[in-house]
Amino acid sequence: MHTLLTLPGEVIRENNASVHAIIELYAQGQIAALEKTVVTKDFNGHPKSYFGDDEWNFSAYLDRRITNKYHIKFDRVLSQKLALEMKLICFAWVYLTGHARKEATIKTSTLLARHAKLSVIYQYLDNKGFTSIASLSSYLLFSEYCNHLKLQNYQYKNLVAVFVTLGSVERVSSALPFEFKIPLNDSYFKLAKKLSKDVDTHSCNQFYAIPTRLMERIYRFCFDTINTYHPHREALHELQADLREVYLQGQHAVDGKIDSGLWQWLDRRSPEYRVEVNKHKPCSYREVIEAHLLDTPLATLLPFDYRLLSGVLIELQTVCYIVCGALTGMRRSELYCLHANSFKEKEVYGKTYQVLESVHHKLTQGRGEISEWVTVPFTKKAIELAEALSRYMRHQLAVDGNPMNIHNSTCLWLSQAHKSMLPLVRAENGFRTHFDRIAKKAGAFITTEDLEEFQLINPNRTSSNADNRIHLGNIWPITTHQFRRTFAVFAKRHSLCSDIAIKQQFKHLDLPTTEWYGAGGLAAKAHALTIDTELKTYLDEVVQESTTQHIYDWYQGDHTDPLMGKMASAIVNNRRELPQTYTSWDAIHEHVRAGRLTLVGTLHSYCLAGYECQMHRVSSPASCMNCEHQLIDKIQAINWQKRHHWVVEHVTTLAKQRTLTASIYSHFITQIRAAEKVMRQFNIPFTHFILEGNEYEQIPDNPS
Repeated sequence: MHTLLTLPGEVIRENNASVHAIIELYAQGQIAALEKTVVTKDFNGHPKSYFGDDEWNFSAYLDRRITNKYHIKFDRVLSQKLALEMKLICFAWVYLTGHARKEATIKTSTLLARHAKLSVIYQYLDNKGFTSIASLSSYLLFSEYCNHLKLQNYQYKNLVAVFVTLGSVERVSSALPFEFKIPLNDSYFKLAKKLSKDVDTHSCNQFYAIPTRLMERIYRFCFDTINTYHPHREALHELQADLREVYLQGQHAVDGKIDSGLWQWLDRRSPEYRVEVNKHKPCSYREVIEAHLLDTPLATLLPFDYRLLSGVLIELQTVCYIVCGALTGMRRSELYCLHANSFKEKEVYGKTYQVLESVHHKLTQGRGEISEWVTVPFTKKAIELAEALSRYMRHQLAVDGNPMNIHNSTCLWLSQAHKSMLPLVRAENGFRTHFDRIAKKAGAFITTEDLEEFQLINPNRTSSNADNRIHLGNIWPITTHQFRRTFAVFAKRHSLCSDIAIKQQFKHLDLPTTEWYGAGGLAAKAHALTIDTELKTYLDEVVQESTTQHIYDWYQGDHTDPLMGKMASAIVNNRRELPQTYTSWDAIHEHVRAGRLTLVGTLHSYCLAGYECQMHRVSSPASCMNCEHQLIDKIQAINWQKRHHWVVEHVTTLAKQRTLTASIYSHFITQIRAAEKVMRQFNIPFTHFILEGNEYEQIPDNPS
């Protein structure tokens, strides 16, 4: 576990070094010494939580933009013995080993989620009078617990989470002074299916993709709203800054009377403090609003009432949030890490792309990794408007001494309901309230046609959940993750990009996950193509003829043209004694039509494994160099030349900026050397790349 700001890192080292001593204290019953053990520290390195506390605070170990939860509690378990055992398990997860597949500690966010299920388990043990979770090692007692879970009518996914948590306890118990083993014959999933109240027990209820008509209404409303207010973004910032300044002047007047001793009846914690501050403001909020809005275009767009104005500004911020999510497919955590300079334009291979820079936390420990998401130029307006709306709040956090507030000062999604308090990162629930209002204003009411399309593009939905939330005549219930699903489905449905491109955009680890996200798009696409069978047949023929021509040229074309790759070697060797299969264009075409020959272009090579290839390493093309299905011709070699130029330029820039790390260098240098190997094979002139300085180990270029 790593702290958000890398402070204080020594707490991990201290606890790793003494974890076995902690276990000994527990085993020997030395509770007083055990309870004095430091579990977490704050940003300054001071102890924040001790083992004996009923609440452990992890605020220095979490990015509050990603989660609003930062502590775990043990006060719901009355038995002191059970509470201590529960604490020991959590301590071991954090500082000993908590990961299922490797000897590694778990992320703090994982601990919070796992603790929630562990707390439910221990409340059951407490109510039954058990003294240890080891009691559930008994087949009879575990069966009773399963019956208890069934009576609670838990959903399938919640039951799986409970059993996964028990499995985590089982793994860590081997290092603890008690034994626990789940007396289970079935897998977690089979047992959860038996105990679940759900009739339709998908392994995971797929988030909904928004039907096209509703999506167009919601997104169009957001686009129009941004176009309307974007030209006035600086005026909106100045209005909010002046409202804040008026409050500060009233606060300064009241604080002066308190500090001078003139008002001994009042302090800053009194309920009357806010009332007195409002009385001492030099002018009312309405007067400030009128001074800014009268005789301006905003006079017809914004209300003069302060509370109504605050609601409109929060709604504007929500609109910007929706647009950023809709036009990138970002996760919630990635949207929350957008900042004022997120929008960038980049030139790659001679083409200009618009991207949003943010941070992704999937499968990362501690700090996330900076990454980019391809988007469209309109997103720039959303970022600029969101930046102006939050600027005065971000400034307040930036000048505060708390490291967490300084960190949050980059976030665009802030709110300040009470001016006596510092701004806060907006919670997901706050967005949902405004999601509903925006859907209503957009006229996104569900029709019969919408319901039919909803079923088509959401094949992996849980029917019981859908029936409870999606009703004829109701407004569409927007959630953040729907923008991600809708992005994938729409892209697949209209052939805007390949699965590989979506995989890269969504930062997925494998292609099947991406295909699952776009499953509804494929169904809708197939449904549309069945209507126009003539078009479908024509498209299939074009693909087959293109594949046939490539393979024919490699076997029968100009034999002086070089080929590269393991598959290329086989083709070159077969040119002299060509099998009957490849002697004519028609013969090759017959194999392609039958599916016996397939071909997929990966932008840097050809893959003759076809769509059976999972393309796990498409973002790292050097990893394909040893694949037996790879083939590179002269056209693809030019792409390698362009990649070499871009990567060399990128590495050189990072080195000059002193932001080049060993891991980044290691990733890029393999691409550079692979590109040089290709260019050498095809006699393409290039300059051998060597990074100046000795900071990084140079990977030698192997001419072979």
